[in-house]
Amino acid sequence: MGLSTAYYLSKIQKKILLIDQFSIEKGLNASWDYSKNFRYVYGDDEYYTKLAVKSLMLWKIIERESNTQLYFKSGCLLLGESDSSYAKKSYKTMKKLKLESTLLSRRDLRNKFPQFNSRYALLDPNGGVIEADTAIKTLDLLARKNGVKIKIDNMSFFDAL
Repeated sequence: MGLSTAYYLSKIQKKILLIDQFSIEKGLNASWDYSKNFRYVYGDDEYYTKLAVKSLMLWKIIERESNTQLYFKSGCLLLGESDSSYAKKSYKTMKKLKLESTLLSRRDLRNKFPQFNSRYALLDPNGGVIEADTAIKTLDLLARKNGVKIKIDNMSFFDAL
């Protein structure tokens, strides 16, 4: 979040100092990993679903600016057994926001994905994976290129100034 914020602020000519306890190389940051799941499926939370849509647009901008693929579209399949309310709420929210999704019955699921046997499923075709490690390194590079100063490793706020 901090690196993304610093990068986007740097695009509007702000003087930015980002202070982080750990280097991105150490893998100790909250968003560090090899990959992170991406989806539009968030139940009846319209606000969060809209944030996911906006974030995908921003990831694609970063991909163009860096000439680096970060998002890999694969689709996201939500499976459930006992209660389909989350899937139904997600489906209703996605339809309301005009986002593609498919609510699958057990029979539909068996026909489309025979390896699964659940009572219901919701297919979000925009789901996928963000290559997190590459994304963090890319944001770091772009932010520094835009003049963001980054201070790292167990410093106090006043030491960084």
